[in-house]
This record gives sequence, structure tokens and C-alpha cells, in this order.
Amino acid sequence: MFLLAGIYFALVAGLGEGSVYSIIGAILCFVAVGLAFTKSMMVTGPWRAATAAFSLIMFAAQVIADADSSFHSNLYVIISILINGAFLILFLGVTFAVTRNIMRKQEQEEPDQEKKESKKLTYQI
Repeated sequence: MFLLAGIYFALVAGLGEGSVYSIIGAILCFVAVGLAFTKSMMVTGPWRAATAAFSLIMFAAQVIADADSSFHSNLYVIISILINGAFLILFLGVTFAVTRNIMRKQEQEEPDQEKKESKKLTYQI
């Protein structure tokens, strides 16, 4: 999803159809794709969550801007609303999935620390 969104943001920025932040979204998405290959880094999960949240905000802003546009019957605006709306829904799911994975990792790390502490206590007694 990040690769597809990165390409979309790059196209929008290249065509000058979106805001300046589109190029930032493209860079963030491409870095998130690169980090997907190195899952052992601690930065990977939070970076992907932040990129998904940024993308979610960008797509929501574009849908709102298109809906507020004076060209409601223009086919271009309707297609833009459909594409950005689809990305908005997809990135809502991506955001939930990424944050769920981060929470799972934290929950798995906490019991390991508690076990280590309990072993230390039994050795001290």
C-alpha cells in the first residue's frame, strides 16, 4: 500500500495537482517501503504508523477540498473524490493494522521483562 501511495503522491506532486505536501508524502511512503525490508529496526513500526497517519490526513484533506469545490459536476472532481476516498478507506485500515502490530510487540516485550524480574527475585530469596 505504501508503494502505491508513494507513486500516487509523486504523480500528484509532479503534475502540480496537489499541495506541496504531496512530495513529502511520496518520500515518507518510499522510506516506509524501504524499511519494510528491515523489520528488525526499532524505527520501522513507528515510521510506518506515522506515514500511514500522514497519508490518511492527506487523503482526507483532498476529499474535503474536492467536496468543497465549486465544480461538483466536473468529472475530474468526481474521479478525484473516488480515488482519494478509496485511498482514505484503505489507509484507515493500514493505520489500524500497523498500530495493532506495534501494540502486540509492546505486549510481548512486557511479559518477558516481568519474567526476568521474577527470576531475579527468586534468586535473591
